[in-house]
Order: sequence, then C-alpha cells, then structure tokens
Amino acid sequence: MGPDDHEFKKAKIMDQFDLFGNPIPAVAAAVLTVKPVKARWSFSRLGAFGSCPRNGYYHYFGGSKRKAKAEPQKERIQFLKNLATGQLVAGEIAHRAIKAYLTNARQGQLWKMSQVVSFAYKLLDDAVRHTGEVTAGAVREYDYRAPAVIQELYYGAVTAEVLKDDLREKLRISLEQFYLLDDFKPLREGALQADSLIERKITLEYEGILIEGAIDLMYPSENGWIVADWKTGQNDSEESSLQLLTYALWAHEEFGVPLEAIRLYKAFLQEGVLEPLLFSAQELRRARARILQDVELLKEMEEFGDNGTVEAFSACGQPKVCALCAYQEICSKQ
Repeated sequence: MGPDDHEFKKAKIMDQFDLFGNPIPAVAAAVLTVKPVKARWSFSRLGAFGSCPRNGYYHYFGGSKRKAKAEPQKERIQFLKNLATGQLVAGEIAHRAIKAYLTNARQGQLWKMSQVVSFAYKLLDDAVRHTGEVTAGAVREYDYRAPAVIQELYYGAVTAEVLKDDLREKLRISLEQFYLLDDFKPLREGALQADSLIERKITLEYEGILIEGAIDLMYPSENGWIVADWKTGQNDSEESSLQLLTYALWAHEEFGVPLEAIRLYKAFLQEGVLEPLLFSAQELRRARARILQDVELLKEMEEFGDNGTVEAFSACGQPKVCALCAYQEICSKQ
C-alpha cells in the first residue's frame, strides 16, 4: 500500500484550490481520511462531472449512502437524484420499448408497430402521473420500479399537456423509424438470434479500473460481431464514440472476439441514420489513454467527495446547463 492509499492526511482547505483551478472558500482546517478506492469509469459518470462538477458531486457523493456522510442536505439530494429531464425519460422509454419488442420477437411474439408505440405512451403516462403524485406529496407503493420524476414538471417549467405532446411526438418518430426503416432491418433481425445480447450491462477490468456500461444490442453476423447503440437525440459528439469503443474492448476480453471482427454502429432513431464507427488499433489506444486520464481526475475527486467538501466542485453557472439540472433547488451556483 502506497503513501496515497492509507492513514490520515492533514489538509488546510483554505490553502487549496479545487480540481478546476478555483480557490476553495476558507473553512476550518480538517483531517481528511484517504481510503483506498476501486477506480470506476462509466460514460454517465464522465458526463456528469464534465457538464458540471457540482452536479457530479451531488449525484455520486452527496446523494450516496456510503459517501459524503457529513453532507447536511443528503436526504434532499437523494430525493432530487430521482429527477430526470423529459428528454432523458423519453430516451429511456424508447430503449425499454425497443427491448420489449425485441425480447418478445425472439420468443415468437411479433408486436405490431402500434403496440410498440402504445407501450411507450403507457410508460410516459405513468411517468407524468407519478411526477404529479410526487409533486403533490403523495406516496404510493409500486409492484415494480417506480417511473421517473420528470424535472420540468416538478419545477413547473412546463405544463404536463405541453410536455406530453412533445415527448409523445419524439417517441413516435423514434419508434416508427426503428420499426420501419430498412437501414435498421439488419439490427432487428440480428436481435432475434438466440445468442444476441439485448440491453446487457457490462463490466470490464482494465489496469485496476472497473469500466461499466450497458450494450443496447450485440449479435454475431457472417463477418463478425455487431454492436449497436440506440440514440434518441441528435447526432452527438465523440464522447459516445468512446463509449462504443469500450464495448468493443469488452467483447474482445469477454468472448475473445478479434477486434477486427467487431463492427460498431450508432443508430440515430430521430434522424433515421445508421452510422458506422470505424476504428483502428490507434483509436483503441487513444480510448485506453483517455480512460486512464479520466480515472486520474476522478480519483482526485474522491478525497474531496468522500468528505463532503462540496466547495471543491465548481458549479458551471451556465444558464442552459443549470436549467437542465436536477439539483437547481439547492445549488448556490458559487
């Protein structure tokens, strides 16, 4: 065990800067316990800290039962952690509807397109109704996982009718594109194979780092293995390319699939585009290096996060980002 992995480390917070170069407001000197942690990396974790470090703190430290035990607003943060934007809720619903269709189709029960869309509308209606109940202070037991709480409705930024109409239209377009477009036909057929993977959660150990993710669809083809990721938003950045590359690394490690036999695809449902992600050994080396860099930054955050030092995590202060933040109720933005 090295010097950074044990015992106690005295630190005068007033003499420190946060992870992003901003001075931390003066507070009393404290004793920080540095505990060994298992480094974790995931696309969602990276995105949370990348968009706003304060948001990352609330989600992964302040709202955690095991971490930041000195956080005075922990109970409220744990509640707000359940909020999600309508766009994210619609994205999850589209994934659940596609999974239900593919799972039933593999068992010989082929849903009509209207059934797929109706199933998604039902999930959306449940989320809207559940949000209304939570906002009104009602508590109800569920036989299954409770629907999401839609934050635009919770904060009163839009009416339920307007939001529902907008999200219904997005869901209809996404699911009709998935169901009807010829470009997506190989994916629909590939999922019917007995050895296909649908919404498979994965973990990959790499140099002491636990990489986490969820593969939307993976199946064998004549020329190798196909890995596809459903995208319900607009054409995105290179960040999701990194996510797909980790899936290729996982398939290589888990099943011994040669990397040259793996084909990666982003399926943009709103645009009706199936986009291949071409990669080489160089891209994979860059992906590994990027993960190592990200983990080093995340490990630096652990010390501050474990001790509930929220001041070490800068609030981005960008109006558009803040408007989409579940924690806007408690964040001082300072």
